[in-house]
Amino acid sequence: MWMQDHLKKKPLKTNKGCLLSLVLLIMSMLNISVYAHPKDMQQTIYFESDTLSYNNETKLGIYQGHIKLTQGSGVLTADYATSYADQTGQVTKIIATGNPACYRALIFPNRPKLIATGNTIYYYPQKDSLEAVGNAEIVQGQNHVKGPQINYDFKKKTVGSPISKEGHTQILIAPLQPLSS
Repeated sequence: MWMQDHLKKKPLKTNKGCLLSLVLLIMSMLNISVYAHPKDMQQTIYFESDTLSYNNETKLGIYQGHIKLTQGSGVLTADYATSYADQTGQVTKIIATGNPACYRALIFPNRPKLIATGNTIYYYPQKDSLEAVGNAEIVQGQNHVKGPQINYDFKKKTVGSPISKEGHTQILIAPLQPLSS
């Protein structure tokens, strides 16, 4: 509850480009990088839903109701999703919508799971990246990033938020806690 109240406070006006640079600098200094376990991206993607339609010619899949996509430790849940694949059948993009759509993954051993939520989540398994759009939020332990759109790249270990007319991005970075053995 404290986090919600804290994020509702009006921040100081600042240049969004400088703010984004500052956020990325602070996150890199505190080693709050986000990347999925490399083995996850090589694993099969499993879809579950109430209904589905898949066109083998166009490689387009449409999924409705109680969607659960699993790849390694990563789980994407949503109300509606569309998958796109290349001609070899490799999934290249998944667009998931929900109230909210949610992606959870164990990014680092011995650390809390990363949880990304948004009205829409664009997941790119081959590029190892994700975009949460509309009421977007990423939480890992006590660290929070909240804004209209949040992107992160598992390979480059970066998180960012583009300039948006929908609002500004807020970040809360908790002090690093020692790892427990």
